[in-house]
Amino acid sequence: MMRSMRASWSRLGRGMALPLAAALLACVLASAMSAATASAAPPSAAPPDLMALLALQQAQLTASGGNAYQGSAYVFSPDSTAPTTTASGLQASASSGWIKSSQLVSLAPTDAGGSGVAATCYTIDGVQHTYAVPFAVSAAGSHTVIYWSTDAAGNEETHHSGYVNIDTGKPTAQATSNVAVKKGRKAKLAFRVSDPAPSCGRATVTITIKLKSKIVKTIRVAGAPTGRALSYSFKVTLKRGS
Repeated sequence: MMRSMRASWSRLGRGMALPLAAALLACVLASAMSAATASAAPPSAAPPDLMALLALQQAQLTASGGNAYQGSAYVFSPDSTAPTTTASGLQASASSGWIKSSQLVSLAPTDAGGSGVAATCYTIDGVQHTYAVPFAVSAAGSHTVIYWSTDAAGNEETHHSGYVNIDTGKPTAQATSNVAVKKGRKAKLAFRVSDPAPSCGRATVTITIKLKSKIVKTIRVAGAPTGRALSYSFKVTLKRGS
């Protein structure tokens, strides 16, 4: 090409040589600029969230004469680990940890090193909710709470369960028979505990023994089961008439 250009130029007059040379030089520069721009363009498949970073690299390297995209590589680490959620305010079973008032439940999701927690959900007795702030369970009874979290990559955590057990009813205890025993012998006190549903199933019973109007002995029976005949025995050291 250069031989042909020089041969053509030599046959032209001096008046046309300079304009033609300038035009040819402009074409060569335009081709070089086009090739440089094409090589510096970021890969079309680059994700949007990486474009800003690559643009910043381009600006920094261009200032020192470099090309940000030459030799670049994209490395993606897939997130296959589900988040984890911890709960407070829940019991391990439906028969333990009974309380007599409302219970506040808190859920704390984490997704360390992952794509981030997208949502935390829970159900109370089968009704699903999206968790935002701690919630209160106040109705009497044993309530099943199931909870889990999902991250931005779509990984769903294994569902966990816990319980809120609330017993607002007051139990009643009643002696089922009178006892007559001599001093130094064992007395067997028979009684029964009733507790309206929903019930935790157990109660602490306080038995008082009086001599006339004065209390001479107090017995406490912890964990007495409700709804059945019970008894408590002790050795009598009391005065006659108690």
